[in-house]
Amino acid sequence: MFFFTLSFWFWTAVILVVLWFGVRVLVVALDAATRESTAFTKPCLTCNQPNRLTAADSARGRQCEQCNRIGDALDMKRGSD
Repeated sequence: MFFFTLSFWFWTAVILVVLWFGVRVLVVALDAATRESTAFTKPCLTCNQPNRLTAADSARGRQCEQCNRIGDALDMKRGSD
């Protein structure tokens, strides 16, 4: 009975270590993939400043944050007239 208990705890520990390392590898891989897809590498379509948009934002025709804030301020000014 004592041998079974030691063996059980040993294999439980081995499985937990393997799972822990597997999860860490998965987290690192997902983090790297996310970092590549959210890299600011495209210029803004409005002000042409480099490295302001992601590839997905550029494909959707979006503006950078600075141009977006300026546009919002102009809209607010026009609305208050």
